[in-house]
Amino acid sequence: FSVSQKASISLLHSMLRHQETTFQKDDRFYTIVKSGQRPIAAIVSTSSARFYKTLYHQATLTLPLGMICSIIILLVWSRTHREFNSPGRLLHRALNKRQLCVHYQPIIDIKNNQCVGAEALLRWPGFNGQVMSPAEFIPLAEKEGMIERITDYVVEEVFSDLGHFLAAHPDLYVSINLSASDFHSSRLIALISDKARFYSVRAQQIKIEVTERGFIDVPKTTPVIQAFRQAGYEVAIDDFGTGYSNLHNLYSLNVD
Repeated sequence: FSVSQKASISLLHSMLRHQETTFQKDDRFYTIVKSGQRPIAAIVSTSSARFYKTLYHQATLTLPLGMICSIIILLVWSRTHREFNSPGRLLHRALNKRQLCVHYQPIIDIKNNQCVGAEALLRWPGFNGQVMSPAEFIPLAEKEGMIERITDYVVEEVFSDLGHFLAAHPDLYVSINLSASDFHSSRLIALISDKARFYSVRAQQIKIEVTERGFIDVPKTTPVIQAFRQAGYEVAIDDFGTGYSNLHNLYSLNVD
């Protein structure tokens, strides 16, 4: 090695024998960088006071920046997590994965104690570990604009489950609950009629129920109800007396 005339040879040799690239000696910090190909080494020395001052300055500059970045990442992750797991998104994914299920409650004729049909009841299992009823998630579906998808889902499931059975048992029927907004257009009449023809199910075997608390716009709803009846489907009001209907509206709607 070539060294300066002012350098201490013994000190340099002792430093070069160090395995560490950075070490402290006599209240000073040394950093050694050796060449792997040439007999060259660079040694940088600084006082301990200056070393700690520089280290503190770098730490105070880097730490807040790192904390700010961490907070931003945490906030972005938290918002994304909330949106991904919001009730609306969960319901949307449940529909896409066909996780909603239809249960069938028998309908008994109290005159002869015989089963004459069944009511299709939609349930949402697995939300927060509980089974949700339509009273809980149908308002959510209406708010999220998914009510048509849910109604179509129920109609498809009912005919897939019971289509062939109803065709083989013409004396039985199934009752399907619809949202009040489903009666704002005649779209469902065509869908149900197509399914009934495909499975050879008579219109009299499909009964339509709607909760009367949704019948606010009677003039808009009445023509669709009449179209259902003219197509051969009975229309009934479910839970009459719990919502907005009165006897005058009941007469105007002309349901079965």
